[in-house]
Amino acid sequence: MWILKPANMLCGDGVKLIRDFREVEATRDICCVQKYLTQPYLINNLKFDLRIYVLVTSVKPLRVYIYEDGLTRFATEEYTTDIEQVQNNFIHLTNFSINKDSDKFVSTSDPEKAEGHKWATSSLWQYLGERGIKKEPIWGKVKDIVIKSLLSIYSHLLQGFNEHVNSHYSCYKLLGYDILIDSNLQPHLIEVNTLPSLDTPAPVDMYVKAPMIAEMLNIVGFHLPEDCGHRWRSDYTSDDQGVVHDPRLYSKEGCEEDSRREDPFEAISQTERLLSCLSPHDVRSLIHAEDELSAAQVFTRIWPTRNTHTYHKFIEKVPYEEKLMDAWERKFVDETRDGRRSEIRRATILGRHLNAGQGEEDEENVEEEQEPREGGWRVDKDSGKWTWQ
Repeated sequence: MWILKPANMLCGDGVKLIRDFREVEATRDICCVQKYLTQPYLINNLKFDLRIYVLVTSVKPLRVYIYEDGLTRFATEEYTTDIEQVQNNFIHLTNFSINKDSDKFVSTSDPEKAEGHKWATSSLWQYLGERGIKKEPIWGKVKDIVIKSLLSIYSHLLQGFNEHVNSHYSCYKLLGYDILIDSNLQPHLIEVNTLPSLDTPAPVDMYVKAPMIAEMLNIVGFHLPEDCGHRWRSDYTSDDQGVVHDPRLYSKEGCEEDSRREDPFEAISQTERLLSCLSPHDVRSLIHAEDELSAAQVFTRIWPTRNTHTYHKFIEKVPYEEKLMDAWERKFVDETRDGRRSEIRRATILGRHLNAGQGEEDEENVEEEQEPREGGWRVDKDSGKWTWQ
């Protein structure tokens, strides 16, 4: 059997199963035809899939996070491959938008329990664990699917970034991965949704999506607009430092020093040398990476990691930025993250990330006790007023 999906459709609209390609109607529209997985892993004799949330915060260099919770969505009628039931979407499709209309649909009253026809994936892992099935082998393969799917379009991502993105500040994307687990506990990629629903029609949706969205916004980071009037700005903070948007920090443009440094590394594979005498663009890249990682709690960064280099074989030409991040992550095998971050702090004191132009002679005049200001948003519970502290 095959499953037919029209392009640019939502919520399972137009999706159907076919047994013969002659059943495909003649059309000029693009459609996707996939081999139907006829032996899914079943729970209560029902087919299900996973909605996994993936956050891409940067393309050059690539930075990817996966959310450790998600949704488990069930069909509402018992699974069968009976030819007479091929067109029964309540059996073969797991979309909530379809199954909520079934007379058999049961809403989940407690989002922390494995009940009803939509669970949190944390409940699924607990359910499977109670039956001797471990999460990590499956989850590790899901991460591998996410990485390889993004690398398969990596050249197109780079082209789009170079042609259409003016600043790193405006470059991030939340994706919804649909994953099916077969009877051998092997995960399969069903599709990637570029506009995953963030609606919360059920308690389990709020349970999963609300903290996920909040953490996503913390990771990508937001500043007050540079032209925000002082009258309004004072409602949030009395100090502009670290709060107001500085476009230099997110600039795509490199300086002459960046170019001189990047060119010699195009042809070498000894990436550890990349961490000597970081350029302004290098420092900015590392600042963004470490800032994001410090805000991640339930999101886990899956690219870059200390094992990123094992995937470089899937990239036709590994860019300088990817070599830099790979070298940075592999350095942590022997050093703590706080220790490595101290190098970035020193560079920011000198203003190198903003291309301030200080030379090596200025470094000797920097006092060691100077540290970049660290803070965060705080809210007064009585007045409801937000301040940067």
